[in-house]
Amino acid sequence: MKLTPADIRNVVLLSVATFAAGFIMPAIPYVGLPMAAFALGWIAYRFGSVPSIAVALVAAALVAVFGPTVMGIGLLDALFVAVALLVAGPGTAWALRRHSALSVVAFTSLIITGAYLVAPIGAQTLKDSLVFTRAFLDTLATSGQVADPAALKASAAALLAETTIVWPSRVAYLMGIGMLLAVPLVSRAGRALGQQVNRYPALAEADLSFNLVWPTIAGLALVAAGSYWGAGRGMLYAVGLNLLMVVRPALVLQGLSVFAALYRKIEVGRVMRTLGFALLGLTEILLPSVSVLGVVDLFMNLRKISRGLVTATMDSDR
Repeated sequence: MKLTPADIRNVVLLSVATFAAGFIMPAIPYVGLPMAAFALGWIAYRFGSVPSIAVALVAAALVAVFGPTVMGIGLLDALFVAVALLVAGPGTAWALRRHSALSVVAFTSLIITGAYLVAPIGAQTLKDSLVFTRAFLDTLATSGQVADPAALKASAAALLAETTIVWPSRVAYLMGIGMLLAVPLVSRAGRALGQQVNRYPALAEADLSFNLVWPTIAGLALVAAGSYWGAGRGMLYAVGLNLLMVVRPALVLQGLSVFAALYRKIEVGRVMRTLGFALLGLTEILLPSVSVLGVVDLFMNLRKISRGLVTATMDSDR
């Protein structure tokens, strides 16, 4: 492949962006992940996976060398950065040629979440979060602005315990947001370079895998078992609750797609659709009605979609 001056310029700029993303990612993954994904994805589609992997590994090496001094992170945290860069960049570029964009978001988010939780930075971030929350609540309890400081302290203990339990799913949300932003950037880079890659479907046509029901059922069973045998805070309860929290956004998306198909059918205007989705979001916060509808749609196929068809390449504003 003959390199043009524009190719050389782009490679240099995108490599620098990847190096910067490597340092940003441990602190702000929802910024670092999209930045690295676009840069490495473009390199992968233009020059192949090997150059993209090489740039990702060089970026991780720089984090390993300078991270302890510049950011105060440990040497092993560079392994998290390496995994995140490889998955978000060349991994996503490869996967978008073969799998739906929504599936890529799900699997890449889980892999990066696992790397974060295993790395020292995961435990340290949880510890810092608990220390900050405890200090804030203690200050509030002694400020004289609270009618019942004793009750606040009791609630604080429960809040800290709950934060520890749901920490894995909160990390998954954080990484999921990053990959939700990253995947369309990688897809756009591929299409701009003439590659056949998948992209997000129109919301009314989004249809997730029926296999989502299995972690949902497992989560409900584990929460029930943990509440019965572990006084509501045992290991079974924690695993079940995190399973439900991780799968819930996917079920919400499935439920919203049912409403989107209905709005399209009855030709609801853009403003009213936006208002309707906002109200559905508020409803889901109070009561998991939208996610329950998502489960129902997985079983009953309310929109009568021909399942098995690949819809991920359809235009998102269709």
